[in-house]
Amino acid sequence: MSEPTIAVRRPMPQECPQCGLLNPSTAIRCDCGYDLLSRPQSKAPVVGWRALLFSFDGRIGRATYWRFFGPYMAIGAALAFVDWLLDTRMTKGGGMFAVVFFVAALYPSIAASVKRCHDRDHSWLFMLLGFIPIANLIVLFELGFMPGTPGPNRYGLPEAGTTAAAR
Repeated sequence: MSEPTIAVRRPMPQECPQCGLLNPSTAIRCDCGYDLLSRPQSKAPVVGWRALLFSFDGRIGRATYWRFFGPYMAIGAALAFVDWLLDTRMTKGGGMFAVVFFVAALYPSIAASVKRCHDRDHSWLFMLLGFIPIANLIVLFELGFMPGTPGPNRYGLPEAGTTAAAR
C-alpha cells in the first residue's frame, strides 16, 4: 500500500500594494521601500467638493463619480420635466431650465470625468470618444463601471478610502 501524501503548506508571497512586486512571506520591507508589516495608510488626499467640481488633477473612484453624476442626471431629468410641464422648450434639445442647468454644470461634469479617466489611467482625450456613436458606450462603461487602476499610476495615488473592489 502506498502511504498518503501530506501537502506541505508553503507561505504565500505577498504583493506590495505600492509597486506590485511579489515579496517572500518573510519580507519586512519591499524593494521600493514600502513597509509590509505595518501597512501604512495611503497618503492620497481625500477629494473634497471643490476639488471634485473644479480641478482636473488627481483621481476619483467609481463611487465618487456616481455620487456626482447620479444627482446631476436626476436634477437634469427633473428640470426637463418642469420644462415639459411649463412648456418652456427653447430648442429640440431641451427647455429653458434644463439648458441653463446643463450649461452651468458643464465644467464640473468635465472635471469629474477627467479625474475618472485618470483613475482608469487614460488621458482626458479618452473622453473625445464620447462624440462618436457606439464608441460613447465604451466611455460610459469604462468610466461608470470599470474599477480604477490599483495602486499609483501616472496621475497619482488612488482616492483615499477606496479599495480595489470599490474603485
